[in-house]
Amino acid sequence: MKIVETWKQTTMMMMMMMMIILVTTTSAQQPGCTGSRYLDPIPKPVPEDLLFPLPSSYQSGISSYYVATTITITSPNSSDILNRAMQRYISIIIPPSFHHSSNHHSMDDATITSLEVIIDSSDETLSLNTDESYYLSVKAPTSSIQSPNIYGAIRALESFSQLISYSSGTPIIANGPWKINDKPRYSHRGFLIDTGRHYLKQETILRTLDAMSYSKLNVLHWHIVDAQSFAYASPSFPSLSSASFSPSQIYTPEMITNIVQYAKDRGIRVIIEIETPQLAVCPGVSISMITLIPLSFAYCTIFVIISGVYICEGEKLAEEREGKEGLA
Repeated sequence: MKIVETWKQTTMMMMMMMMIILVTTTSAQQPGCTGSRYLDPIPKPVPEDLLFPLPSSYQSGISSYYVATTITITSPNSSDILNRAMQRYISIIIPPSFHHSSNHHSMDDATITSLEVIIDSSDETLSLNTDESYYLSVKAPTSSIQSPNIYGAIRALESFSQLISYSSGTPIIANGPWKINDKPRYSHRGFLIDTGRHYLKQETILRTLDAMSYSKLNVLHWHIVDAQSFAYASPSFPSLSSASFSPSQIYTPEMITNIVQYAKDRGIRVIIEIETPQLAVCPGVSISMITLIPLSFAYCTIFVIISGVYICEGEKLAEEREGKEGLA
């Protein structure tokens, strides 16, 4: 009997605990309950979770905006790099599938329909001293970007895209209006890839540049050759690339030009590092094998070869650039 009574008491206590939990949970979900996360229809976001890196200064509000799937990004300024950036961010903000979605919100005062980009200069020069500051104002129906140049505008476009979240297929910006004043703390914000020891396909490098632009990094340090592989296919000294991992694992001048332009479109400088002869064992071996000269002499002549790579390739690039400017 004692065992039966003890079991009954235990069962009743468990049922009472379950009822208390159920009542507490139900009360917490009712609108108007103090401390409930259901008080706000759209919870206030933490800026640290939205914007990366965190801007120099920003202000947010209490309004929420829809972003039209037909949003336009325009600029009165003329720049090929800026035009490509605006088209790119349209696809990032509103993925192609969204244009055919049935979750379109009706246009009203709470819908952002356009983003205007205004820059002081259309100069496309990118250097260590380039000013990447910007001012971003996010409000409906028209948001705006102001920046000294196209590269600051590109950073602002990234910040605008980071503010957007998606609810049931609808892009929204919470806690507007936003006012963001931003500039980088460091002028050199780099990332290193080492293809001298581990070959990376061109597509992989391009994806890396995309990721860098999302984090507002601005320098790709490309360690392109080393003792393990000389993957640069030099037109002036084609025998050097025979010291690559394989004939297919090389970088042609056309590939490098494409990568450098792809990076510049995202406000990223590419610093290509070609090893000095002291570390260029692979080219030394390659020259020794091809010319049948002693390896020690190959190490000496590699000084001349590397200098030729810099000088000859540099002169060719300069001539091509001057030719393009002449045609323009």
